[in-house]
Amino acid sequence: MTRAEKLELLLQELRENKNTKIVEGSKDKKALESLGITNVITCSKSPQQAAGKASDPAVILTDYDRTGRRLASLLVELLHDLGKTADLSYRRRLRKLSEITRIEELPKKIEKIRRGEACGKNVC
Repeated sequence: MTRAEKLELLLQELRENKNTKIVEGSKDKKALESLGITNVITCSKSPQQAAGKASDPAVILTDYDRTGRRLASLLVELLHDLGKTADLSYRRRLRKLSEITRIEELPKKIEKIRRGEACGKNVC
């Protein structure tokens, strides 16, 4: 299976997953929604509020920089304190397959991967 196919499969899983997806900000939310992923909430104003609104388990899709890693850890703790579970598996798989640093980059990166594999290269 190609990288593009694995990424498409992961996106389909995210589309079908009805649990809350927690992202950092509105650009991240718009990026996921443009890919057909629903039930996305932001935690830019209040991670505590986002954790309170989240389903169990909640899918955490924060960025891959220091701030995003810290926020993911905080969300794991906040969810735990509320008796909820954090799902970080999509975050790890998405990073590995797409090599993005920010969630908002995902739509453009997916297009690039699709074009590259259609051409038989990494990038057309």
